[in-house]
Amino acid sequence: THAQKFLERGLKEAKLHSNAVTASAINRYLGRVLRHQGRLMEAVLCLKESERLLQGLNQENKLLSTVLALGETYLELRQRLEAEQYLLKAQNLALKYEDKAKLRRARELLDQIKEIDTLDTLAMAEISAMTQERSSMAKLQEINVAINSRLPLESLLTLIVDKAITLCNAGRGLLVLSEPAGPRLGVARSAGSTSLTGGLELLSPTVLERLLQNREPLLVESVGEHPSLSTRRSVLESGADSILAMPLKRQDSCLGFLYLDAPAGTTRFSPSDLEILGIFAVQATIAMETAELLEENALQKSALEEANLRLSAQVSTQYREIGDLRSNLETLKGRQSPQAGHRRIIGQSPRLKQCLAVMERVADTALSVILEGESGTGKELFAQALHTSSSRRSQNFVGENIAAIPQSLMESVLFGHVQGAFTGAVAARAGLFTLAHKG
Repeated sequence: THAQKFLERGLKEAKLHSNAVTASAINRYLGRVLRHQGRLMEAVLCLKESERLLQGLNQENKLLSTVLALGETYLELRQRLEAEQYLLKAQNLALKYEDKAKLRRARELLDQIKEIDTLDTLAMAEISAMTQERSSMAKLQEINVAINSRLPLESLLTLIVDKAITLCNAGRGLLVLSEPAGPRLGVARSAGSTSLTGGLELLSPTVLERLLQNREPLLVESVGEHPSLSTRRSVLESGADSILAMPLKRQDSCLGFLYLDAPAGTTRFSPSDLEILGIFAVQATIAMETAELLEENALQKSALEEANLRLSAQVSTQYREIGDLRSNLETLKGRQSPQAGHRRIIGQSPRLKQCLAVMERVADTALSVILEGESGTGKELFAQALHTSSSRRSQNFVGENIAAIPQSLMESVLFGHVQGAFTGAVAARAGLFTLAHKG
């Protein structure tokens, strides 16, 4: 059972990523697991899907294990013609690829078929049943291909109901979805692929309640002969004479259920119909989960694209704003008055005015200037004003008290150093000349 769950999960992922090689291998292993459980018809369906995928990939060398398993399974189902067909094919492939073990096994099974006595009357009736079963299997294979195509979820639900009606020769079909807010009618169709109008009232409340509570398959061959439903007015008024329902389960939850019915005088559902619908429901559930994942991925992709567009627009806007600010800053720097640095120097004495006049004459030259004066007379203010009045005012003004720098560090402070140049040089440092370059 655990192996089956993991294989079904892997099959869903393989279909989602369109990996036909992996899907064929998983179908083959899943067929073996189902055969071991005695679920032979489901095993055949999985093995046939594996065969179809391998034939589409033109990988004949990988077909041997699949066709031999199909022959063994059909033999267990007592479908001699199909078993013989696949075992002969397995024998030919084993001869071609020189697989002695599988050749021996195929011949042993073919010998068993040859030893079967002539079919009696009971066997003839069984042949008729097998023919009908083979037809159902062919329909299932065709339906499996159809519902596993990448369709939108709503279109897929409609296709599932139509195919279920065709598979079981029902009069009408409903697909009820289990949602947190309560059950909802997803699709309602009648034979002939016609949509029905209405909601859950199309289904008998008695039957609906039973399906929601039990979440188990339901087969009512004849409503009139059923011990509990034959007296229910809602069931009788629905016009259904035979009822078939199957839950759509995934692990520990239920997506909903598929409901079919047929009026009096038409189809009367049988246990074989219930088994076939159960096989179909497994494939339908996987297809629905895949469609939901695809729609979720599409929504996430759309949301990411919208977020990316918004972010790109925001970045472009911020980039333009930064460019405008830089342009405005450069404009303001260019327009700055050379006299702006004088505003912090206040005084009317002739000597002060003489100093300012000298400063203005040398401000726009490349001459080096030395400022002398006692402490507190404004040497640093004059230095800043000289820088502001010069053409270098857009570059750095670096002030440093050289007297406070030890002689041993003077070279490092002026010219900088790299990491590890001396003890304590834990990081590279630019010198004052570098910092004040062009300023």
